[in-house]
Amino acid sequence: MDTLIEQAKINLKLTKENSFHGMHQAKAALERADAEIQEAEAQLDLTRRDYERYSTLLEKDVISRREFENVEAKFSTARARMEAARKTKEEARALSRGPKLPSWR
Repeated sequence: MDTLIEQAKINLKLTKENSFHGMHQAKAALERADAEIQEAEAQLDLTRRDYERYSTLLEKDVISRREFENVEAKFSTARARMEAARKTKEEARALSRGPKLPSWR
């Protein structure tokens, strides 16, 4: 019986240590996700402004359709990157909450 209790204590200690390290990893993942979002926002803002400018230039026949499509593709890529960064943050946030552990009352 004492052996089972000692083993349970060891298991509990290991679980606490793993949880502690997991929380630090999750916090670091959240910080990286925030940085990715900031970078993606900046890129999205830049490509949005380019898209709007080139759209006007295309309407005035100042640029070719191909030039506009290149800018349009960059804008589309920036939007996708932003969405991916947001999803990464959602996943990191879920990890930071940790698993639901049973209550032993």
